[in-house]
Amino acid sequence: MGHRVLIIEADFNFRSSVATHLRQAGFEILTAADRVGARAILGRQRVDVVILGLAALGAGGRQLLREIRATWPHIRLITLNQNEQIELSIEAMRQGAFADLLPPFDMEALRESVRAAVADSSKSSGGAP
Repeated sequence: MGHRVLIIEADFNFRSSVATHLRQAGFEILTAADRVGARAILGRQRVDVVILGLAALGAGGRQLLREIRATWPHIRLITLNQNEQIELSIEAMRQGAFADLLPPFDMEALRESVRAAVADSSKSSGGAP
């Protein structure tokens, strides 16, 4: 596929699991554990979709969400959140997140969300890389 997905998630095991699954589905995967790492990657590489784990990043996740939408509006954002923090999901959707997934979700649902986000991004950019 060649579409690049950046996974921003503080939990190493979860981040690795998501990365492995999406890599097997044909996506090029980049990962970051925090805002600093995410900004560094976004500043130097083209990214099609960002998967942003909001719960572990807390207020920093909200700030990063706003920053990505303002600086890289072509990137489609998929947020991951915990049921106890539903207000983060609502805020993410208001800020323009493409999708928001709450647990329990399976990796197939995430993969389909990423595919839909890539298709939407390609459609919006006229199919440009």
